[in-house]
Amino acid sequence: MVYEGRASFAVYLDKKYFQHSGQIFAFKDVMYLLALNDKMSIEIRHSDIQKMILAMCTFMKERGEVIDVNKSLRELMEKDHEKEAEEAEEAEESEVAEEGDIKTG
Repeated sequence: MVYEGRASFAVYLDKKYFQHSGQIFAFKDVMYLLALNDKMSIEIRHSDIQKMILAMCTFMKERGEVIDVNKSLRELMEKDHEKEAEEAEEAEESEVAEEGDIKTG
């Protein structure tokens, strides 16, 4: 869920409730419903439908596991950085081994 341009909360819910890839982005005056697999987006502005969906999101937030989006993003970036470092180290070791083969060959 996004308010005022940044993520304010995200909720993990049991997959049995949501077996789809839809997303909701809510801002102060507008809400977007996205189904990227279907290449579909719906914009809702100043509507009771927006209020209803926000109420459902509050319901989920109260019953699901709220996560710190920024913390999750930092952890993902750290994992990605560690993976890149490992790949760079492996490439360097491979180059050294190849240079050794050339000198001894």
